[in-house]
Amino acid sequence: MDRNEVIQRAIPFFTSKKYQVQTQTDYLVTFQSEEREVNWIIFLVFCCMGLLLAIIYYYIFCLKHQVTISMSGNTEVQITSSGNTEQAKKDAVEFVNLLSSSPVEGTICSQCGAPVIPGKNFCPNCGNKIG
Repeated sequence: MDRNEVIQRAIPFFTSKKYQVQTQTDYLVTFQSEEREVNWIIFLVFCCMGLLLAIIYYYIFCLKHQVTISMSGNTEVQITSSGNTEQAKKDAVEFVNLLSSSPVEGTICSQCGAPVIPGKNFCPNCGNKIG
């Protein structure tokens, strides 16, 4: 699999999970989500202490989900993915697992790149009509 194919599969996959492309080069793609990893107990404590503290906590200390896909090598592309939050790490691992699995031809969604069970009419990930 070459770099362009990885990028072509990564963009719809992460877009379907509400990420946007933040940085894209031949060797690196970074995705970021507007959703944040928030510890709601701390947030509620700060709300009780004052709305200003809660706002500061939310916008400064709560991280947006961010996934970085890096590719190295010329002939055999090595893919490394990382995330900055627990959800981003799960999404990064899911994408790498999707790439490392070799599904039967025609069982990949053209919209998001997720595997589709043969015989199904819709993608289980994004709902795209198959076929």
